Amino acid sequence: MMFYMFRKNKMLKTCARNLVHSTNNTRNKIEYCVMLVKTKEFENYLCTLLLPFNVRTTGMIIRAFNIELAQIDALTSDLKTAQMRIQFWREALESIYAGRPPNHPVAISLALCLEKQMLSKASFNKLIDIREKHLSNKPFMSLNDAATYGEYSVSPILHLIMEGLETTGSNSFLSAKHLGKACSLVTLLRSVQYFTQRRIVLLPIELCCKYSLSQEDLLRNKYPEKTKNIYKEITNYALMHIDELHKLKKSLSKTEKLIFLPSISCEIFLNNFRDLNFDIFNKKLYQRQWILPWRLFVTTYFK
Repeated sequence: MMFYMFRKNKMLKTCARNLVHSTNNTRNKIEYCVMLVKTKEFENYLCTLLLPFNVRTTGMIIRAFNIELAQIDALTSDLKTAQMRIQFWREALESIYAGRPPNHPVAISLALCLEKQMLSKASFNKLIDIREKHLSNKPFMSLNDAATYGEYSVSPILHLIMEGLETTGSNSFLSAKHLGKACSLVTLLRSVQYFTQRRIVLLPIELCCKYSLSQEDLLRNKYPEKTKNIYKEITNYALMHIDELHKLKKSLSKTEKLIFLPSISCEIFLNNFRDLNFDIFNKKLYQRQWILPWRLFVTTYFK
């Protein structure tokens, strides 16, 4: 019955409407953030809806801020324009913390959020810095570099949500590190199709050299079995970080565990990828994870 409710989306719509209790103008700004997360990161949208009520809106706004940064590359055709957009958000963040947000729904929503609870500006700056550093879409040097990218592009989001929940335990921060790395590797795998169409290869150079694959070999999928070995190593490394996260979660409170719900989506993707024999172009790999809402529900209320 609960799975049916998730699929019909009734519960999700109700939760989203309950996120905001303010003026219509304020509600519109925050609803923009909610819809942005729902449209661009549906899996994270579900996970954020299951956070405690007092931090749910904060989580949506934080993720909306990150999406604005993440989509700069896709929405710009040249490096200079992308750098200008990054600079806009860098200056916007300063204005937001000074109480003078620019006229942008995400900026205004974040300023409203900061009126109720202080969040670390340093974590937001980490998100900006890492996006600027990788605007050129250069391949990672090693598998560890690809994973470490998540410490700066994903973990700060979790740190900010932890601040909203006033969670300061060392195991929580270590858990955020492992989940950040796993998410980074999953995103790398998921992006292969997109970047292949743009004739860009981000796979670690170290692994490409190990299996004697050139950039052109990868773009043409000339040696699929060799390429699968790269995907297998990335998958196993990501699952290792998921396993480390599971070990650490045993010492976390029930509320703290909710911060790391996105690990379920990562795990489903990685296991599906393995079941499909690491076929990165298999359409089944990119179908919506209908099992996810049920897994999230069970994990949230019965574990």
